Amino acid sequence: MQKINYKQSRKELEQIIAQLEKPTDDLDHLVNLVERGAVLVKDLNSRLAQAELSVKKVLDDLHPAQSETKQSLIESEIPF
Repeated sequence: MQKINYKQSRKELEQIIAQLEKPTDDLDHLVNLVERGAVLVKDLNSRLAQAELSVKKVLDDLHPAQSETKQSLIESEIPF
């Protein structure tokens, strides 16, 4: 199975949501839509998390001192 890109995954998920909003009595089709939607949501969330890490790494590489300062501020706010 060919892996689709983020934009295609999001578009497919939007189409699934539109289909789920339409009335139907085909339970098997609804279950299939929900299952596929869940796979897409998991994949999209994973891609977003990976993109966030990539951007954070680039920004940290550009401004390492600021990153360390922010991290120490975050850690100092933790109450334990």
